[in-house]
Amino acid sequence: MSVLTFDKKELGNLEYSLQREMLATDRRGGYMSTTIVCCNTRKYHGLMVAPIDDSDRAYVLLSSVDETVVHDGQSFNLALHRFPGTYEPRGHKYITDFEYTPTPTITYRVGSIVLRKELLWIHNRTQLMIRYTLLEAPSDVRLRLRLSRLRDNMRSRMPIWRPTDVPADSGRGQVVGCIPDFPWLYLQTDCRDAEFVPAPDWYYNFEYAREIERGYEGDEDLLTTGYFELSLGRRQSVIFSASVEAIPDPAAIGGMFAEALSARSRKVDFLSCLRHSARQFVVRRRDGRAEVLAGYPWYGQIGRQTLVALPGIALEQGRTEDCLDVLDTVVRGRRDGMFTGSFSAAEAADAPLWFFWVLQQLQRTLGEEEIWKRYGIVMKELLAAYRRGVGGVAVHDNGLVWASAPDKALTWMNALAGGVP
Repeated sequence: MSVLTFDKKELGNLEYSLQREMLATDRRGGYMSTTIVCCNTRKYHGLMVAPIDDSDRAYVLLSSVDETVVHDGQSFNLALHRFPGTYEPRGHKYITDFEYTPTPTITYRVGSIVLRKELLWIHNRTQLMIRYTLLEAPSDVRLRLRLSRLRDNMRSRMPIWRPTDVPADSGRGQVVGCIPDFPWLYLQTDCRDAEFVPAPDWYYNFEYAREIERGYEGDEDLLTTGYFELSLGRRQSVIFSASVEAIPDPAAIGGMFAEALSARSRKVDFLSCLRHSARQFVVRRRDGRAEVLAGYPWYGQIGRQTLVALPGIALEQGRTEDCLDVLDTVVRGRRDGMFTGSFSAAEAADAPLWFFWVLQQLQRTLGEEEIWKRYGIVMKELLAAYRRGVGGVAVHDNGLVWASAPDKALTWMNALAGGVP
């Protein structure tokens, strides 16, 4: 029994389901996020959202996968999108169940056909896997998977679309590239008979209600590159994979999915949900940096939040290595003895104090000698910088930290009025 339960009778009610969103991360700064009925309501939503380099900036590499079930000459589109004044198609009416643990899972019923979809965002790889299982059906069905891609800035057309067959040593599927200097996207399945049909087309005026509510631009156009089509029998499964790295042997996709799914924690009570959520915020960049994201979907590292949160999200779960690696990233960014290199000016006044506080919590695990060996020089530099004053921050004779600069807001109350702090 999961603590995260959903009213099955209300899943077809958009007032209910569009208010509930899901998030899965890859621990590298990428994520999958959408509503529980897979209708994107934010420009930050997408099935594959990830940085393509070592920066904080993430791009929507794959916006959606629209499923269509074909049986006895009839087609049933399970997708759901918002356009001005309407929703089309209205696949949410086929949803009978949604489960969040161990991975987001949606069950559809179309007459006597029952299809289960399990979405799995792979850790430490920019890769999405979706397993479709035909639970009930009077006979075989055809399953069509149409793919929609996106770019970082809304409304701008992608100038180049580069479809090509996957090389022979990469298995059956398709490689798709849409923007110069962006990674190729490898689309593959473990189904030997799956056919990819290139059918590039633009769909216009997708609407994102949450962005409009927030006062931002909330409509854009999406490119569909084509679709997979395959036959599925009762109790048979097929796995779709989208990744920036090709899987050389598509027969290995099933084992990769099973291994990744078995490593997922069960979110069965409040504490397990809390622990699971906390782990999402420590990310390891491709260049080796370990950081704490201040919040999904749009925040990167914010120095003060990193140090305030670090003991709770790392040490409380026995993840001492994560704590140390994040601290090492923080201290590498110091300048003039202060954290002014990696932190903003607004964080300069008290972020070093939070650094000492983290070390006090870490001392319970490592002991004083190890703390001093690893960070003794840094502690001395910070104290010396406070005493002499750096960038408007200094310790006065009364022992209080003073922060004042004519053109910078030097505390977390970092407001400016007419350009003056």
